[in-house]
Amino acid sequence: MLRGGGLNLNVVNFLFLFLAIVLHRTPRNLLYSLNEAIKGGAGIVIQFPFYAGIMAIMVQSGLAESMSEWLVSFATATSLPLLVVYQRRDCESFRPFRRGPVGRSGAGNVTCRSGARG
Repeated sequence: MLRGGGLNLNVVNFLFLFLAIVLHRTPRNLLYSLNEAIKGGAGIVIQFPFYAGIMAIMVQSGLAESMSEWLVSFATATSLPLLVVYQRRDCESFRPFRRGPVGRSGAGNVTCRSGARG
């Protein structure tokens, strides 16, 4: 019995992308079909899984946590909010489709605030 495997959102996304590639036979056919189906959003649909993977690598490798720890090492309660904005901007620069530097800073704020000096 295989342990640790399971059906989750990443597996479902991978399966849909894999099936789309196989069933369309060529990348050109896939991109044409996507463009016809969703017009302006085809690039986002194709690129999203890759950039989500980049963010997952940053988190799983510890890079995101290292950046947060480095930030906390010299942040004060007064300077932390601005520094978090800068740090999130740097993390988000790896993703082309983002909501801005503070759009996804919740977890980073919690991590940083737990270790900030007063």
